[in-house]
Amino acid sequence: MKKVILGIAFLVVLTGCTSKEASIDITKNQDEGIYDYVYGKSDETIKSVSGEDQAGNTLNVDVAGKEFQAAVPALLNDQNLDLKVEFSNGNETNQKIKLKGRLAIDEYPNFVALMNDRIVQTNDKAKTEFPFTVEDGISTVSDVNGVKTNINVQDGKILGINMTSESDVDKEMATIIVAFQESYHANNEGVSDAYNNALDAKKKTAFESNGFKFTFEKNGNELFADISKVK
Repeated sequence: MKKVILGIAFLVVLTGCTSKEASIDITKNQDEGIYDYVYGKSDETIKSVSGEDQAGNTLNVDVAGKEFQAAVPALLNDQNLDLKVEFSNGNETNQKIKLKGRLAIDEYPNFVALMNDRIVQTNDKAKTEFPFTVEDGISTVSDVNGVKTNINVQDGKILGINMTSESDVDKEMATIIVAFQESYHANNEGVSDAYNNALDAKKKTAFESNGFKFTFEKNGNELFADISKVK
């Protein structure tokens, strides 16, 4: 009888020590203008996510329950990320993620020369003007008429454009988009349709024209617009 009791007790101990190995599903989004995004989703509550980008900068990570989102500045070359995910139950996992390098839209000085002239020609009330010189990286280059414009420049080349607006004055955002289409031969009614659909349906829409991707999203009162080179 004693042997049977001991065996049952031993089984209970083993069962209590068994723990589920931490796992997480990782997805990537490289369609936005200036950042690459890494998303994680797990069955367990996430406590924290830490890691660095290729340049050694600490990643900007938002954690919400069982999900996280990491924003990584897009680069011309491929980059490898090492993420450490810690869960509330004490489990953890390390994830190695590869992000493909982006295509450049243009040499930045050429982009400035084209865009600044075209913006004025398109709408004389528009106030956005791209500076002639910027440092490599992500920067806000204009915040006028209710539209904030951010760009990502790497090695003197512009990789993407991001615009946000809550109260667009004098059609500032639309002017920048049209100026880009004219400058880079990306005219297509599909772009304006995607823009209008985002405003009306308040959901994310996108359209490609001449190798450029235009992405629009309405979130609350804010409208987001991104332009990147995909072909």
